Amino acid sequence: MAEEATHGDLLRPVLTESDDALGFDRPWSPFSIVWVAAFGGLLAAGALYAINFRRLGMARWALPTLAVTIVLTLVLHGLVFGPAAAGQVDRETGRWLRFGLRAFAIGFAVAFAAAQDRRFRLFTTTRRPPGALLKPALIAVAASIVTLFGYGLLIAALVRG
Repeated sequence: MAEEATHGDLLRPVLTESDDALGFDRPWSPFSIVWVAAFGGLLAAGALYAINFRRLGMARWALPTLAVTIVLTLVLHGLVFGPAAAGQVDRETGRWLRFGLRAFAIGFAVAFAAAQDRRFRLFTTTRRPPGALLKPALIAVAASIVTLFGYGLLIAALVRG
């Protein structure tokens, strides 16, 4: 009886109408972007996932991804850096808060990687090479650092203001 269920599952189609092999523009491996989240944070990874949605032919998800990324970045960094700028947290607590931000960014990245993985696996069946991620990742990380530094200065000015 268990064999019948297994064979039935094997013969059930898994591709849908949205699983065409069209609309790809050299996407990046979604799980490679998780490394960007680990080293560059939420903003860098979220921006790359938004671009990758377009590269995967899933353009309708690009803008919402970018919007969620920006809102989460502003809120979470405000919650962490606001009390730190006001001197309300000690050094050790600040370290744990920053660690929490990094862990959240990695979890966020894994969730988006899972959302993009099926489409990326379909792209790999076309036997075309994926896009090179190194240069866009370095640019995204640098832009994230500059943006968050400016945001941190703004928070510090408002808190101490």
